[in-house]
Amino acid sequence: MTIVNQGARPRALSSKLVGSALLLWSFSILVFLLPRLTGQDTVRAIIRSRTADLSPDQAAVERFAAELSLDRPIWVQYLTFVKQLATGDLGLSYTSRIPVAPRIVQALSVSAQLVVSALVIASVLGLVVGVWCASKPNSAPDRILTAASRLAVSVPEFISGPLLVLVFAVTLHALPATGWGTLDQAVLPVMTVALLPTAVFVQVTRAEASKVSAQQWVSTIRASGLSEGRVLRQVLRNSMTPVIGLMSLFLPGLIGGAVIVEVIFSIPGRGRLLYTAVLDSDLPLAQAGLMVLLALAVISTIASDLARRVIDPRLRR
Repeated sequence: MTIVNQGARPRALSSKLVGSALLLWSFSILVFLLPRLTGQDTVRAIIRSRTADLSPDQAAVERFAAELSLDRPIWVQYLTFVKQLATGDLGLSYTSRIPVAPRIVQALSVSAQLVVSALVIASVLGLVVGVWCASKPNSAPDRILTAASRLAVSVPEFISGPLLVLVFAVTLHALPATGWGTLDQAVLPVMTVALLPTAVFVQVTRAEASKVSAQQWVSTIRASGLSEGRVLRQVLRNSMTPVIGLMSLFLPGLIGGAVIVEVIFSIPGRGRLLYTAVLDSDLPLAQAGLMVLLALAVISTIASDLARRVIDPRLRR
């Protein structure tokens, strides 16, 4: 039986990797075709954004189409798109005519700092508060924190962000309202991004810790004289698996959905870059940005699965 299990683990990992590769390939087709299925004349939109000419003549349209290689057959354009993704040469921006890859890397590094900082804070607070609430069920602090987490889940970022600015920047003058690059500038946007995952992690951890605490082995180690702090640490370890799984879902979603926070706080991140690319009909920038986001989603899912198997031995069977 052990030999079968040991052989099954590499096969399961290989199947997951193959499935992820097929998923990314499917995403590449969708991302490539989506702008063309909207019916928008991309070439005319680019000319309007460059020259403010609302009615470009046909000669200008054909010249720009040839310049941007949009006059080639669609299958040739797709193969070029896939080749650029595979080699990391994502081409030139249609609007600025500068390489796309450095802009995405720079913006992604800013978004990653924002999102990773928020997720680290959210996971630590969510785990600690969730386990503490589970250790004191139906107490006043438990009820208050549980109610607060439920309220926080229902507050979107376009409301929580301006509220935090109003309180801490406008009223108290304690923190800057916009910008990125210093610690005080990062506080409000990180708080805004961390609010939702913290609330979710508190609820999930509390529910999982309550189930773990009800198991026989917890009563056994508590009766053996182990301190309450060490008992809670054991409960915390066994309650982490759902939170790690949720982190893999939150990470790509927050990187992509941080556009609201980045716009509110004037942060030069990936979400704001993608938002601008869509408005400008900048296909290379928008398509490459979407593919990077989808690749991050797939990679974070695989990494999360591996991390959960390391933490929870039951998942290795």
